[in-house]
Amino acid sequence: MPRAITLTASLARASGLDAGNMQMRKAGRTKWNLADRNRAAEVTNRLMLSVPFEQGGLSGLEFTHTMLDHLGVTAAQVIASGNSLFGHNGGPALMNEAA
Repeated sequence: MPRAITLTASLARASGLDAGNMQMRKAGRTKWNLADRNRAAEVTNRLMLSVPFEQGGLSGLEFTHTMLDHLGVTAAQVIASGNSLFGHNGGPALMNEAA
């Protein structure tokens, strides 16, 4: 039976870099452009939602809509990872309406 992998902040960052590199190579480039950087940040931030804050991640924080915009994650992704949005405690149905 395969061992489970524990997601850490460094693994989330490495996964983001891999995503940026894959997009760059698929496009036939040897240097990143802004879209590659954005892809890397998107993947890293989405994975960081599952890494505890005490270990360098974003899990356990209450998110504001400004933070969502800055990190490039959606309210649905925050809720799905078990986190919450500041000022909203009505569960996933309310959160989907707010997003």
